[in-house]
Amino acid sequence: MDKKIKKAIAEVVQILFGTGLFGLAVNQLILPFGLYNTGFLGIAQVIVSVLADVTRIYRGSFDLVSPIFLMINIPAFLLGLFLMGKKFMVKTIFATIMYSVWMMILPAPEHAIVSDPLTACLLGGILTGIGVGIVLTTGAAGGGQDIVGMCITERNPKASVGIMYIIINLFVYGCCYFIYDMERVIYSLIYTTLMALVLDRYHKRNILVGVMVFTKKENVSIGIMENVHRGVTRWDGMGCYTDEETKVYYSVANKYELPALKQEIHKIDPDAFIVCTENVQVDGKFAKRLSD
Repeated sequence: MDKKIKKAIAEVVQILFGTGLFGLAVNQLILPFGLYNTGFLGIAQVIVSVLADVTRIYRGSFDLVSPIFLMINIPAFLLGLFLMGKKFMVKTIFATIMYSVWMMILPAPEHAIVSDPLTACLLGGILTGIGVGIVLTTGAAGGGQDIVGMCITERNPKASVGIMYIIINLFVYGCCYFIYDMERVIYSLIYTTLMALVLDRYHKRNILVGVMVFTKKENVSIGIMENVHRGVTRWDGMGCYTDEETKVYYSVANKYELPALKQEIHKIDPDAFIVCTENVQVDGKFAKRLSD
């Protein structure tokens, strides 16, 4: 089977699993306690709450959150199409639809599977963070806040999608404060903050890795530059134990690219000595490549 087809199938499976994990955690742990979600989904919940509890226009006879969530994502879709390209948007639209589908078809019981709201917040934050992180790692976004976060992060190495979640949530929970009690706002804030932290840790494309290679081969850099498309710096070194000359290569990539980078190195020198350092800080012009 062609590599591109295998990759596409793997990405579809990842998106289905990530969105399903998110929907299951939200419906089973978060919604039964009346807590609010992150980003544009949280905004959709606030709109429905205003229609139901303030204006009394909506009486809860059908699911209104999912359609509103899709509608308010339209401007973000246009932004992503313009800045990130068609391939990104195809996967993003699929992921966004699957978020809504899972939220509608997965059971949402009146009572959560745990009795303590803090436990639900912690468990829900971990599971939803992993779910969103899986989706983002495929190079897709799962809604408006993800799209905006990825567009900003592509252009600012110090930014992250998790930070964008927190910024949007300040608005969402500010609205919740005036509609509901402070206790619900605090629990929702605990849930979304933990989710943002887990998301940034699981989003492999946002984690930068410094790779140092020690080898006696001349052309290690060619495989990295031509197939992984990352820059490489080389200098000559000396092994202190063997007193033999060696070549030292250094490159920076994101964690998602690391397996391909190692594969290119070992093609040329199976015995190459590789040192990887995660979460390196990069200043200056560097492409994070959050999408393909």
